[in-house]
Amino acid sequence: MSREIKQRIISIMPLYLSKECPAYSELIKAIEDIPDDKFYQVINDPLLYINQRIHYLLDEILFFINQHYPIPHEQGLQLDRFINEIKTICIDLIKNNETMKNDIVRLENRIEGLENHIECLENDRIETKKRRAIAELLTPFVKEIRTMMINQHVPDCYYSKSIINACLLRSQGQSISWEIADFNRDNRQTNFDINIFNNFELIIKHQTDSLRLNYDTLLEFLLDKMDRNEAKHDTVKKILRHNAHGNTSFNEYLSSIGISDAFDMNQKLCLENLYRNHFVAHYHTI
Repeated sequence: MSREIKQRIISIMPLYLSKECPAYSELIKAIEDIPDDKFYQVINDPLLYINQRIHYLLDEILFFINQHYPIPHEQGLQLDRFINEIKTICIDLIKNNETMKNDIVRLENRIEGLENHIECLENDRIETKKRRAIAELLTPFVKEIRTMMINQHVPDCYYSKSIINACLLRSQGQSISWEIADFNRDNRQTNFDINIFNNFELIIKHQTDSLRLNYDTLLEFLLDKMDRNEAKHDTVKKILRHNAHGNTSFNEYLSSIGISDAFDMNQKLCLENLYRNHFVAHYHTI
């Protein structure tokens, strides 16, 4: 940037001062002899101070020429206009430089924001894939657990998030009173039975022991699978709630959650037919 300012000053000199002028070559040499770091120091100072330095520097050049060479009045006026034009150009360059710095800062902030957003999206994508993998891998295991529950007369409602949480907390030596309260609230027809809970816990421990699995880790995986199921069920509940308000169009539902443009027309028609003829009827019978 400092070299650019110097070269621009030199390049416009012929517009204001004839090359035949005795002072021309001396002026060029005087400008070229100014170290680049002087310009660099100038353009990186605070803006007001930069203005003062530029005025001072160019006035010194003018004084130097006037001191060493006899300049007629007409040429003096022309040289004065030339110096003032250089001042204007330099100030414009500095202002542009400040604007550029501000633009760069804004771009850097935007880039940082985008990088953070991309990182969040990537983390969400990884988390989604992780939960999907856990859910798929545990599906046969959960079926076997539920089969054993049937064989040992453990009610299906004991395979729930509150009970799995209770197993995990008790394994860690913590109280399970809140989990019992949650279970009773969700299953008002079936009060919590500690003996049934112990049987359920033994079923899980039997499986982890036979497969040489870490008990706590397996319970955490089961909770992850339940969280994924809850997210899927939450989507179903939203659709049914939308339908209960008299909105029978699946496309209207897509619009209400802001993803109506995520499907093409053929996909929308297919989803609409599935929604009307199968989905709603199926879940209303459950």
